[in-house]
This record gives sequence, C-alpha cells and structure tokens, in this order.
Amino acid sequence: MRPITILVACGTSVATSTILMKKLEVAFQQQGLPLKTIITSAPNIAGYYRQYSPDMIVATCEVIGDFPIPVFGGIPFITGIGEEALMGKILDAGRSIWAGRPRD
Repeated sequence: MRPITILVACGTSVATSTILMKKLEVAFQQQGLPLKTIITSAPNIAGYYRQYSPDMIVATCEVIGDFPIPVFGGIPFITGIGEEALMGKILDAGRSIWAGRPRD
C-alpha cells in the first residue's frame, strides 16, 4: 500500500524543509503511519504536486495556487509556537488519509 506522501517545501529546499521533514518522519513513525516525504522549494511546489501527487503539503513558505489536498503552513515548526497543535492537525489528516486507503 502506498504510504502517506507529504510535499515539504521551503524557500530554497535546504535547511528548514529538512528540519520539517525530520520532525514529520518522527511523528508519523511514532503513530505507526507510513510516510514518504518529498522536499522542494517554493517555486517548484506546483510542478512537484503534478509529478508526485502528494496527499498533503507542509510549507514554511507561501504556497501559491489552489490544491485539492490539505495545505499546512509550517512556520510553527521553525518558531516552536503552535508546533504541537499543528502537528496534531497534520497527524489527524494523515490518519484520515490512511483510513481511506484501499487495503491490498
């Protein structure tokens, strides 16, 4: 079965997206949810969305465009303010996505 796929984006796809990716991986693993993360930069979000069909987007930058999937602003993961609440929302979305996946 396909893991939950999150497109992780920041301005340049280097430092903050890597920090964010690691935090997501730990949280999803603790919840027993399979996760695949894909890192990109702000200008490439739409192209990566089309290429990889992620289940959600978490970005520390502005996300331009409308996407038919959950999109979360990831700044709390950098500032620490509201991080726990945001992670809860992302995990809730992940659980919902996982529950709706057809089983092999």
